[in-house]
Amino acid sequence: MSLPFVVRTIDAVTIRAERPQLSQLLTDGFAAGAALGFAPPVTERDLAPYWSGIADEVAAGLRHLLVATATDKAAPDKAASDKAASDKAASDSAAGRELVGCVQLVPDQAPNGRHRGEVRTLAVRSTARQQGVAARLMSTMESLAADLGLSLLHLTTHVDLTAADVYRRLGWTELGVIPGYAVAPDGRLVDNVFFWKHLGAGG
Repeated sequence: MSLPFVVRTIDAVTIRAERPQLSQLLTDGFAAGAALGFAPPVTERDLAPYWSGIADEVAAGLRHLLVATATDKAAPDKAASDKAASDKAASDSAAGRELVGCVQLVPDQAPNGRHRGEVRTLAVRSTARQQGVAARLMSTMESLAADLGLSLLHLTTHVDLTAADVYRRLGWTELGVIPGYAVAPDGRLVDNVFFWKHLGAGG
C-alpha cells in the first residue's frame, strides 16, 4: 500500500520545532550516499547551526522549505491540497506526524537573476522512497517557484545517485558533468551532474 502524505511549505518557527526530524532526513540521505552539502562525518554539531541558519533565511524570505508529512489518509495530488495542508502545519506538528521528505527552493538574489532559483537538498526518508514523495515535493516546489515569478530552476546531484534518474524522469534537462565536484559521504571526490528546467509554457 502506498504511503499517504501531504506536502507543505513550513515557516521558521516550524523549522526550529521540527529540527530533530529534519536532521534525521539529512542523516538518512547522507547514509544513502548523498552529501547534501555536508562533509563527513555529519553530526548534530553540524546540523543544529545549519537548520538555525535555514530558519533565519526562511524568515527573511530568502529561502523556502517544503516538507512531505505522513498522514492518516492520502490527499489529492493538487497544489490546492498542498496549500490547504500548510494551514494544518501546527496541528500536524503537535500530533507528532512523521516528516518523510524535504526540498528547498532558493531564489537568486542577483539583480539580473531574479527570474531563476536553485533547488537544494531533496531528501526522502529511506522507509518512504519509491512512493512518489520526491515527485510530489518537486512538483509542488515548481508550482511555488512559478507563483514567485521564477521561470528557470537549476540543481545538481552526484552522478551515481538515483536522484539523477528521478530528475530526468521529471522532465529536467541535463546540462553536463563536472568531474571531482564534491566530497561524497565516504570521503571520495565524486562527479556531479547539473540539471535545469524552464517553468511555464516554455518549460
